Amino acid sequence: MALIKLFRLLTFLAAITTLLETGVAAVPRQQCITTLSDATSVANQLQQHYYNTSTGQYNNGELWTDANSLEDLHNLMLATGRDDYCNVADTSYIGKAALDTNTDWTKFLGGSNDDAQWIILALWKIADYKSARGQDSSAYLSSAAKIYDIVAREWDDTCRGGVWWSTDHTYKNAITNSGPQTPLMQINNNYYHDMHSTSVYAVRTPRREHN
Repeated sequence: MALIKLFRLLTFLAAITTLLETGVAAVPRQQCITTLSDATSVANQLQQHYYNTSTGQYNNGELWTDANSLEDLHNLMLATGRDDYCNVADTSYIGKAALDTNTDWTKFLGGSNDDAQWIILALWKIADYKSARGQDSSAYLSSAAKIYDIVAREWDDTCRGGVWWSTDHTYKNAITNSGPQTPLMQINNNYYHDMHSTSVYAVRTPRREHN
């Protein structure tokens, strides 16, 4: 039940921050203010009741839900122009790994190509926030690039192409290759268009096919 409640909070927060990120210009100012207030209220509940400052993780969460939380919090701060959760990234489990140049990302990810892509999105969003605040975002961008390379190597032509759900290579699915989890398609709109690892992989649009 705790995991379900956490997921519901994350889903609500994600929906609000996505709306703000994509449609602020078309939303009346008062409605925007109300939506931001609702999003902040949800984010505060998330941090107060689930975030463990000792571990830098969310209680009853998983690696991918932690990544979602980090992405949403930084989306929210970019939308509000405030810095309510400015210390979360650097003190989080994922953030500490990103700041450590010696992190073994292959071990950290535990073979999950699915989780890896959620982390990429979170690291990109943290980097967006830090850049907007005039802070150094290089560690987050560098770590995202390292994870990207790990995922890119998981592409092969089985099932007409695509990334395996995990390094066990037992199956492929749509969520790992499309949908809201699209760092591999977003590449050209982000920071890695000039990196050697993207030149081949980014043009191989993953297909919605599986065994």
